[in-house]
Amino acid sequence: MTQVTAPSGRFVWYDLMTTDLEKSIHFYSRLFGWHVKKTDMGPEVGPYHMIESDGQDIGGMVELKEEGLNSHWLGYLTVDDVDQAADAIVQQAGSVPHPPQDIPNVGRFCIAGDPGGAYFAPFKFTQGQETPEASETIPGHFCWNELHAPKAALAKCKDFYRRVIGWGGQDEDMGPMGTYTLFKRSNGKEAAGLTTLREEGEPGYWLSYVAVANVDASVEQAKEHGAELSQDATEIPNMGTFAVLEDPVGASFALWK
Repeated sequence: MTQVTAPSGRFVWYDLMTTDLEKSIHFYSRLFGWHVKKTDMGPEVGPYHMIESDGQDIGGMVELKEEGLNSHWLGYLTVDDVDQAADAIVQQAGSVPHPPQDIPNVGRFCIAGDPGGAYFAPFKFTQGQETPEASETIPGHFCWNELHAPKAALAKCKDFYRRVIGWGGQDEDMGPMGTYTLFKRSNGKEAAGLTTLREEGEPGYWLSYVAVANVDASVEQAKEHGAELSQDATEIPNMGTFAVLEDPVGASFALWK
């Protein structure tokens, strides 16, 4: 991970927490053309598998060793102070299962849960230059993040991210798809989306989107390599097309064009 800084309220990094590292590397390297390279992060962190797309480091893969944990993508969301964010998260009915910890020469992070049960990683870089904004036009790069929250927790989640991250919220009528909330940073730029969880009774989760050249073609390729389709390719008028899949180790992700 390159030494950089980023304004508060941006997703800047993604870790795949996987129950089968080799299977995950095989799947994503073929689907997106990612190059996964093993990196020694020192005694405090240990070995880490960096994801590179078109010469840019965009995330990593970590093998889950603990029993009972499911594979999932974890997004790193920048904050001004990780320790203060961790305190605020607990005060706002969230949780901090992994307390603040330093990544030597990179930054500081913790793992947190929101009131709806979705997990993310508050993060602050050590030093350096600003990271580029997410792009919808670069295939293989993460381009959007969407919080799927239980209906009963929607209002709590809006207030939680306003107080902890500093996001504003703007509701959009998406017709048959219902109301969609756009989270916005203090500079007015869109940060993420919020929608209602389709399966009531399940905990909330963050869904990360990856840009592709053709959604239908990428869906077929993903299925050939062992993924399962969770939501068919769907067009959002005047915006684009998306599909949601579950990779061979059970982690959900979305495609976007």
